[in-house]
Amino acid sequence: MYEIIKNVINSGSYKLSDLAGKIDKLWVEGTLDETQRDELLELARAGAAITAEAPGVSERVSLLETAVDELKTTVQQILEGTASTPEDPQYEAWTPWDGRSNKYQYGALVTHNGHLWESTFIGQNVWEPGAAGITDMFWLDKGAI
Repeated sequence: MYEIIKNVINSGSYKLSDLAGKIDKLWVEGTLDETQRDELLELARAGAAITAEAPGVSERVSLLETAVDELKTTVQQILEGTASTPEDPQYEAWTPWDGRSNKYQYGALVTHNGHLWESTFIGQNVWEPGAAGITDMFWLDKGAI
């Protein structure tokens, strides 16, 4: 049985957790001695393929490697001063709520009374930026135009 298990390990087509369970079972039954058990477990651990243990890991690792490479490139471009910068955010003039639109959601950018404002309210923001009693809970004053 020892040689059969060793051949399975050498083939590389096994799931480590399954094979380790079988090796332990054979050891408990007395088919393998402790030295054989330890050797087979060590060989199985050393030869285990991560893709057999967790399908999809290779794809995720590949995606992460691609993302890291893109980030490295971006950082390098920033350091060299060759990175493209995103366009300035577009501010629209604030208008009172019409009772049906939902244009002032969280993050909306508006101009009003000579200032730039960003909506900090999660949901439909119907309040006038800078009005009395309206705090940063509704609009963040981003400064004068």
